[in-house]
Amino acid sequence: MDRKNVIIEQYLDKIKAQIYKLSPVDEFIGALRQDLYDYEEANPDFTEEDLESEFGTPEEIASDFLKENPTLQPKAVVKGKRIRNIIILVLIAVLIAGGFVFADFLSQRQVMATDVVYIEE
Repeated sequence: MDRKNVIIEQYLDKIKAQIYKLSPVDEFIGALRQDLYDYEEANPDFTEEDLESEFGTPEEIASDFLKENPTLQPKAVVKGKRIRNIIILVLIAVLIAGGFVFADFLSQRQVMATDVVYIEE
């Protein structure tokens, strides 16, 4: 990898670190990568400072991305996972309780068989 590619990839890594490497950012990073390589073609002697002045600092880019995608903010992601986990735990508890109720129902429903024996003389 040549020096310019290293600068671009390091710049992208800093942005990913600021966005906390959430999975939906792959498309955003891919589009940004293309923009950065297009910039490289037009400006072959660029530096990381040139990228920051043209596109913004990694922190600014990450902040703008997260503002535009509020559902991807770490607090929203954690809250969504917490709600999902609570729902799963409630469903498991309901299934376990239902199993006990069903088992109790079956144990009370057992038919008692009686044999009647007639003795004839």
